[in-house]
Amino acid sequence: IPVLTLDPPEHTEYRNLLNKLFTVERKEAITPRLRELAQELIESFAEDSEVEWIARFAGPYTYFVMNEVMDFPRADEDALRRSFLERHQRDSATSMLSAGSPNPGANALGVSDERFHQYLTERRANPQDDVLSEIATATKANGTLPEIEDLVGISAVMYGAGQVTTTDLIGNGMKFLAEQPELQVRLREHPEELETFVEELLRIEAPVQGLFRYTVRDTEVNGTPVPAGAIIWMLYGAANRDPDQFEDPEIFNPKRENAYQGISFGAGRHFCPGQPLAKLETRITFEEVLKRMKNIRLKNPDDDVIYHDWFVVRGPNQLAIEFDCV
Repeated sequence: IPVLTLDPPEHTEYRNLLNKLFTVERKEAITPRLRELAQELIESFAEDSEVEWIARFAGPYTYFVMNEVMDFPRADEDALRRSFLERHQRDSATSMLSAGSPNPGANALGVSDERFHQYLTERRANPQDDVLSEIATATKANGTLPEIEDLVGISAVMYGAGQVTTTDLIGNGMKFLAEQPELQVRLREHPEELETFVEELLRIEAPVQGLFRYTVRDTEVNGTPVPAGAIIWMLYGAANRDPDQFEDPEIFNPKRENAYQGISFGAGRHFCPGQPLAKLETRITFEEVLKRMKNIRLKNPDDDVIYHDWFVVRGPNQLAIEFDCV
């Protein structure tokens, strides 16, 4: 996966392609559609007064959003939705993540590499006014076109990662709300505080707990020598609970002033380009939830919430909730 493992200058060219998916203009343009998608899904179960949150909202919502971000052809939308929903009902998030695929998100969550190859090949031959065309026709610094296979890998990784991680973020957020009735009331009365709520949520329950890295030269960390070529486990989840950085780090504080200093999206040149989108999706989700649902609670409060059994990610595998319809 070049964009995850390369260093500049090669990394820069691939990174520039990814940045086309997450421009400020693109974010503003799709925001109304993201809100419509959230409303549509909530309405599908609002009158039931209960829902399996991951299967009925968090998973489908992030999938629909990434289809919008990627600008997939409208003519394929219904078929893609049907395929995804059938697969989502059949497979749990854990089985998707544990499949052992080097690219689990893209292949398990709706669009295959073959379909990406088809889309990008068609757009390179006949460009249109969409994101896929921008990716397919973007050139390297030397003016040459990247191989379609490289673009497939980049696009598919971002497509899958944008679903898996944000599904977990939205799942974690609902769990915190369901366990704290007073927080629901506070955020409903003060929706402007949702931005800080999302930042604190990311800090205390990072959807990606860490990633592996290689050291490129001999170095030292807090007095411990680390040789070049060593494999390092960068544990973002632990850094986000550093007592030297955050007061009472084990406490979820939705008013925490420095919550934004968490590093759930990494740092440096490999900082996750999808950060603005993930935060936007989560904020819109809970804005719409609090408009339509109140007295949100866990359906089985005496049972432990079951999380993914993969140490890299953190999010509930299932989350049954009950609520009163507003």
